[in-house]
Amino acid sequence: MESLQETQPMISVRGGFLKSFEHHVAVIRALGFQTQIKIFHSVSSGKSFLMPLTILLENVRGDEVQISHQGGTLCNVIRSQTSMMFDVYGADIQKIHVVYPYQREEFDFVFFGDVHGVFNNLEQIIQTTNTLDPLFVMANGDMTHSGRLEDYHNLLDIIGQSEVPFFTSIGNHDRRVLGGRAAYRNLLAPMYYSFSVNNTTCIVLDSSRKRGLQRFQYKWLERELQLAKHQRILVFLHRPPICPKYNYLAFSSTPNARRFMTLMERHQVEMVFGSHIHVFTEFQKSNVRYVVTGGGGGALWQPANVYHYLHVFVKKDGVEVRIIPLPTPEAKMSQRLKDVIKFNLEYHLTRNKHFKQVALLGTTLLLSRNILRRESRLRPGK
Repeated sequence: MESLQETQPMISVRGGFLKSFEHHVAVIRALGFQTQIKIFHSVSSGKSFLMPLTILLENVRGDEVQISHQGGTLCNVIRSQTSMMFDVYGADIQKIHVVYPYQREEFDFVFFGDVHGVFNNLEQIIQTTNTLDPLFVMANGDMTHSGRLEDYHNLLDIIGQSEVPFFTSIGNHDRRVLGGRAAYRNLLAPMYYSFSVNNTTCIVLDSSRKRGLQRFQYKWLERELQLAKHQRILVFLHRPPICPKYNYLAFSSTPNARRFMTLMERHQVEMVFGSHIHVFTEFQKSNVRYVVTGGGGGALWQPANVYHYLHVFVKKDGVEVRIIPLPTPEAKMSQRLKDVIKFNLEYHLTRNKHFKQVALLGTTLLLSRNILRRESRLRPGK
């Protein structure tokens, strides 16, 4: 009698990504409000597979989403506020569709950027957000200060407190150390993606490099904008192309910044949300509205600035932005600069052993000089 040689099935995901898959347990993180899962299982005998596959789908409104499937059996559904789990078996090909049914033309979301590892601010934002109950949260990059794996694990512990879907974009600090991009991609999201809410398309980009977007990402972006030509469009990216108020070119390449803004104008994008600059400001370029907010926790460079996040309301006649302040210690400009220096020293000390050795040598020499000065003052006749 021929024995069945079952292998793990192949899984493809749209509207999310496969985080992990081992021992017939797949963890999928949803990125949007419609997630499609296709499972293909082959056995040497050609018979349907019998071993159940357990799927944990996270980052959804688990108590409210609707689930449908084709092929085989779907059973043992367990729901929580932001996830759901179920078993599937019995067919070589199965299709599963999970959708949030209450998508309206008008909705709200919470938006912020540049937490820089100041996780007490993030915890406060999430606690307030759970009370506000927006449709989703968008964290717009620089959630960590260096992108170390341990930073991401600490971040995920806090994100897990959110009672609504939590989406992200990648910032330059999230990828500073070797492996930062991979950690972000494996734990939080692809580098760029899109999702829809009723007749609004949200496009999330990767502008973590100094020059801004790369060529292949522009090709993907142009296709997404073309597909959304009959919808309202919101774009999220960490580095905005420019910031006129502070005469700042966030894309170090002027042609790249010009190309991006021309693309936004051509496709009539309603609003672009940026961060990276630790202030709040907004401006208009060729009928496209840009909002920049980087007050999530990173060092504020001006004494007048405060930590904050935004509550955004997408309405039929436009987009309303409300600033919600966070507790901000009083500090002079010198203290802001000290914070910036401290952040960067911590980064280099953990990443560069030669820098660490030089810093240690400098500290030793400074202490030795102070000791010699003190001894010279104590000598008789001085």
